[in-house]
Amino acid sequence: MNIINKISKFRWKNSAFNPLSLSGLTVWLKQGGPYWQNTPGTTPANVVTNPVRQWDDVKAPTNHAIAPSDATRPTLTTVTGGLTTNFDGIDDNFRIIVTLNQPFWVFQFCNPSIATGTRRMFDSTNRCLFGIASSVYQFYAGTAILTGGVATTGTQVLAARFDGVNSKLYKNGGAAIISGNIGSAGTGGLIYLGTDDGASTPYMGTIREFLVINGAMTKTEVDDLGRYLAAMDSLAWAPIV
Repeated sequence: MNIINKISKFRWKNSAFNPLSLSGLTVWLKQGGPYWQNTPGTTPANVVTNPVRQWDDVKAPTNHAIAPSDATRPTLTTVTGGLTTNFDGIDDNFRIIVTLNQPFWVFQFCNPSIATGTRRMFDSTNRCLFGIASSVYQFYAGTAILTGGVATTGTQVLAARFDGVNSKLYKNGGAAIISGNIGSAGTGGLIYLGTDDGASTPYMGTIREFLVINGAMTKTEVDDLGRYLAAMDSLAWAPIV
């Protein structure tokens, strides 16, 4: 192998993972936006406390996250790495128009500021969700609400596999904190990010990145994406088992 090929191989092995390499990438809401105070986006949200009406999907075709009204706009705050959306635990939420059937994955890089009560992070008209309830995590898609793990505040990467009896929820990788048959419901055409479809269980805290991958993922893909998110805050992502 000549020196040029050795250098190319080294760069390939050590290059940063890019979620755009995932064939099933359906939604990618990236920390730093683009964020907009209105929809369609013409007025940027680019300083702390600016309200965010639209959070742009950075892949094409786009599935932007849009707050249903000005009153329900999350605001911007600063965290490691820059600006991110902050949900007030009262009524802040986004909606994303997308239809998915199982299997699919949802990844969320977040920091809940409260881990008691019921705090839905992701929900839809067909009740696909993961969230926090009574200090444990929950996972649901039409059959039963499964719970597990000890819900905590602090930055974390949650990865949810919606796949019938093979469904799993991971926190920072490793072994699944919840597994079992959560049902076979899809997203029903709409994702609520930060609340449930009745707006009765609002999430409180930051959501820094949110990704949806349509279809199955390999273990390597899950770990690559988990490490990409965790590295943004110097967290450790353990290979999933």
